[in-house]
Amino acid sequence: MFKTCLLFLLISIYASAKYGVIPLSLPSKTVLSCYSANSISLIASDVWDSRYGFNPNFTESYNNAKALGISNYHGILNLNDSWDATNVCYTIAKGLPTTFGGYVWLNVAPNAGYWRRPLAQRISYVESVAQTCKQYGLKIGIHSNMLIWQMVFGNRFASSSVLNSLPLWYWVFSDQPNFNDFSAQRFGGWGSPSIKTYIMGKSFCNATSIALMYIP
Repeated sequence: MFKTCLLFLLISIYASAKYGVIPLSLPSKTVLSCYSANSISLIASDVWDSRYGFNPNFTESYNNAKALGISNYHGILNLNDSWDATNVCYTIAKGLPTTFGGYVWLNVAPNAGYWRRPLAQRISYVESVAQTCKQYGLKIGIHSNMLIWQMVFGNRFASSSVLNSLPLWYWVFSDQPNFNDFSAQRFGGWGSPSIKTYIMGKSFCNATSIALMYIP
């Protein structure tokens, strides 16, 4: 009850903003119904696992959310540079419902074994996934943060014009639903972000270890 009241308080303070969640597992119909009742406007969950590939349960969860009026459902593509970009993007585009209109966010994370290419080739790989997925009709964004970006690419400001043209979703677990910290957290070549994850590991709607997002 306290966490539900807290979320309503945040929404009343930042009335012009929207809020989203990242459940660690695909949410059930009951959890989705609770999200809808609590003014959650965006859900993001894994559409591609960096080890196993396409998540076949993503479509069911998307359809359930849409039936409850949550149409802003996004997918997270967990990058692993051993995957062929064409195979990844084709499989996702083929597996998603024809009504899917959300973004697919390329998650840049430093998981052990997921980055086998030399540092100098990694930006090019992310570019290739972004460009290929766009050719298959997917809307693409980048999901990462300053420290992770530096770990993966060896340079906090490593980027390219291709990546800079994509929307950025970053995370800083500051409990602050705003972008006030971005000037100190800048990375790549982005001048401003589109989404921020600001709380991690909370329990909400009987779903544990979720993250809360701020979308202006």
